[in-house]
Amino acid sequence: MSAEGMGMPLRFSCGDGPYRVEALLVHAGEDVVIVVGGGTRPHVGALGIFVPEEPGSSEKPFVRKGHREDDVVRRILRAVESRVRGAAVVTVGIHIDAATPGEIRRLLAHVDCLAEDIARYLEKNLRAADNRKGR
Repeated sequence: MSAEGMGMPLRFSCGDGPYRVEALLVHAGEDVVIVVGGGTRPHVGALGIFVPEEPGSSEKPFVRKGHREDDVVRRILRAVESRVRGAAVVTVGIHIDAATPGEIRRLLAHVDCLAEDIARYLEKNLRAADNRKGR
């Protein structure tokens, strides 16, 4: 996978059944776009952007009224921000009707698994790109 142009979407997932959390990652040059969805009704509930030139940018997600995915956006952005050369955009929408605290903890554990998998991929990809460029 080259980080030079637009790549094919890469799929990541953790969990199963209604607790499955999935992500699609697309390279756009040195930037990445990550779409995260899960539960019984994936959607766009919150979005955030990490911009290297703007410290703290990943801490200010936009959240749709009635949605609570801002913490998930921050978790994903924190995991990837040091592993991309450019910007990172993350959208998140995870829904389970009347989720219990236990179900929310389970989903968040899957989000953390997903963030680790994406971070590992990006770290490997960044090192490979650096090697190709002699950095």
